[in-house]
Amino acid sequence: MRLNRTSLSAGSFFVKFFGCRLKVRGSLNAHILHAKTSNRFGQFHRIPALVVSIPTMFYETGDPSCVLGADVPITTEKSERRIAITWERPPLNVLDIELLSELDQVLSKCIDDSGVDLVVLKGAGARAFSAGVDIRDHTKEKVPEMLQIVHGVVRKLLALPQVTVAAVRGACLGGGCEIASSCDLIVASEDSLFATPEIRVGCYPPVALARFSELIGYHRAAEMILTGRSFSASEACAMGLINRVCAADQFDAELQMFLQQLLGQSGAILRLAVKGLRALSLNGFEQALQYSEQLYCRELLQTADVEEGINAFLQKRAPIWKHR
Repeated sequence: MRLNRTSLSAGSFFVKFFGCRLKVRGSLNAHILHAKTSNRFGQFHRIPALVVSIPTMFYETGDPSCVLGADVPITTEKSERRIAITWERPPLNVLDIELLSELDQVLSKCIDDSGVDLVVLKGAGARAFSAGVDIRDHTKEKVPEMLQIVHGVVRKLLALPQVTVAAVRGACLGGGCEIASSCDLIVASEDSLFATPEIRVGCYPPVALARFSELIGYHRAAEMILTGRSFSASEACAMGLINRVCAADQFDAELQMFLQQLLGQSGAILRLAVKGLRALSLNGFEQALQYSEQLYCRELLQTADVEEGINAFLQKRAPIWKHR
């Protein structure tokens, strides 16, 4: 849901925000949220101080060609052969079809930008890179469109001529984890968490199913996908899911140092090297993703439990599995 300016006033009150009950204190334009809130997978995160501007507006500080609209919370900033793309959807940067569609368009514009050698993806704030794709886009009616746009973003990331870097702070879950893992490099704060918890709501992560065995090994991929448990940044680094862990209070500085290492190389050679890396490491990925999509649409969506998992979450109750 979007907070409505006319419905808010100074003082203290509760609002429902993406399924979370949040206590709001402050004025119309800057609200401090205090809550213990859960994401769609039932994992809890404390939000002691999260600032939300009303309304959240798209803005752009780099190439004017990247401006997409006034309602979508995406920021692009271009400087020194790099472009940073940031999405903002408080409190946990949950992705929906509209935002993902705009992200796809931003990435399309990057393809032809010969002046950019690095593309950096971020979730606004320190609470979450992204807690995944909105549960409301997992219904049977919306799944085909949802898979098309999520996997379109993944395919586009893997086809960009530039080196891609995911800058992760906080929760990196579900579709957010799949998008981050589709980048060439991942830098994360020490307090980040990584998980593919879809199994808990009666489905599975199609990109992870198609790629994680090759990326981190079969047994680690099986643990992530079949249990849905969270991995700390240090665990994720140890198993090869991410590249570097930074102290939370030094994250921005360490990220910039890492990016400067890359920018110190020849842009032409970076592009050739990453083209070769992807071509050799992604051999068979497209076929695997197509199989994963078919399994999801033709078999998973025919089960009783996929609908039960989504309904249970939306109704805020434990699922009652029929095991069929």
